[in-house]
Parts: sequence; structure tokens; C-alpha cells
Amino acid sequence: MFIQRNIFLLDASGAATTAAVHLVLLSPNFAYVGVSQILLNTLGFIALGYCAFSWFSWLTWPEYNRAKLLIIAIANALFCATTLGIVLAYSATIPKVVMGYWVIEAAIILAMVIAELSIRKKLEIEKAE
Repeated sequence: MFIQRNIFLLDASGAATTAAVHLVLLSPNFAYVGVSQILLNTLGFIALGYCAFSWFSWLTWPEYNRAKLLIIAIANALFCATTLGIVLAYSATIPKVVMGYWVIEAAIILAMVIAELSIRKKLEIEKAE
């Protein structure tokens, strides 16, 4: 139960890091990033929203834990798809270092989605027993 609950804390930490990178590092340097500042800020604020949701979910465990895991897994999958879509759409203007960051970020988020869905499935099995 302890590890299951901490998936939300891990997700909140990752979302806070993503928000910081987008809002503090990439957005002020948008001219070098190859993507508009509005898009970078939007991604950063979305990540802040995910951070708040995951933090709240961690604090309120086990209330609606399976539903919250599904919500954040879907949200993370959408964020991952959006990030990869941006990489494809702006591939001509994004420097390779920034593109590499976003591909690694998407891979980490995808791993989180898999972990969240795995924990959710385990909770469903435990509830059925």
C-alpha cells in the first residue's frame, strides 16, 4: 500500500520538474528552443495542474484511488502524445538537445503511465478478492 500511494508523490515530483523546466528554463529562452513561448508556458502550467492533482491524490489516499490513478494515467498519456506531437510539428526548428529532452521526458512519462495502470489493476484485483 505504501508504494502504491507513493506513485502519486513520484508523479507530482515529475510534474513539478517538468513545469520548472518549461516555465523557468525553456520559456525564457524560447527563441533558442524553436517553439513559441505561449506553447511552452501552456505545457508548464498543465504540468503544474498535474502536480497539484497528484499531490492532492497522495494526501487523500485511499479515497477514490483507482479513479484518480486512471485520471492521471490518461492525463499523462495525453501530455506525452502532445509533447511528441510538438516534436514532430516543430522538428525543423527544435535544436537536437531540446528534442532529445522532450523524447526522454515522453519516455519517462510513458513509464509512469504504465506504472499507474499496473498499480490500478493490482488494486482492482485486491478489491475483488
